[in-house]
Amino acid sequence: MAYQYINTVRARAGLDELAAGLGKDDFIAAVLQERSWELYAEGDRWYDLSRTNTFRQMVPPAVNDVYKTRSPQPRNQYFPIPQNEVNANNLLEQNPAWK
Repeated sequence: MAYQYINTVRARAGLDELAAGLGKDDFIAAVLQERSWELYAEGDRWYDLSRTNTFRQMVPPAVNDVYKTRSPQPRNQYFPIPQNEVNANNLLEQNPAWK
């Protein structure tokens, strides 16, 4: 069923169907690549990469003149809780990786 949906998007773009019979990991990688093309500049890529825990492999090669090196750390998978929120609620505790 998933092939049907991804191939609908690919057909709309004038592309061939996705190769049938991909394993789970290859299919997920193909879907992530499709989403990166389809949702370019919409700000969803980071969430896809952190949800699938692939950001540490995918981000370092994405360099350019502005970002000459990128080395994300495990803590970058989560945002820190804004300090003003922590200050406003003494029951709220900062994410451990951001302490």
